[in-house]
Amino acid sequence: LGHVELLRQNPAARRVYKMCQALPLLPANMIEEGYDHVVNFAQQAGILHLAVFLNYVHRVGITGVGVESFSVYKQRRRTNNDMESYHRKLRDTMNTAHPNVWVFTDGLRALEHEASVTLASL
Repeated sequence: LGHVELLRQNPAARRVYKMCQALPLLPANMIEEGYDHVVNFAQQAGILHLAVFLNYVHRVGITGVGVESFSVYKQRRRTNNDMESYHRKLRDTMNTAHPNVWVFTDGLRALEHEASVTLASL
């Protein structure tokens, strides 16, 4: 969408993106209201360049999959992609995006230990 430079230079534009990322965290019955709040914020901040992005969020997230499926409110698993979920757990364990070999190895050991404990408890 070509928004990289806009997001770098405009804190309000970054906030709009973050607000959109937070929409699925709302209860389903509040998502459309939350979306309207994001749109109003963008309009008041004069960020008209994000209209295509905001239309995409509405078309795909709200009317496309529907608010019931879009919302992950109070759900234990907030992704439908197991690999994405594991990647997040791996990143959280490593505490860095680009660990050195020793941090990576220690992180894998910690994950292996956690999996062993979980398996033994079943």
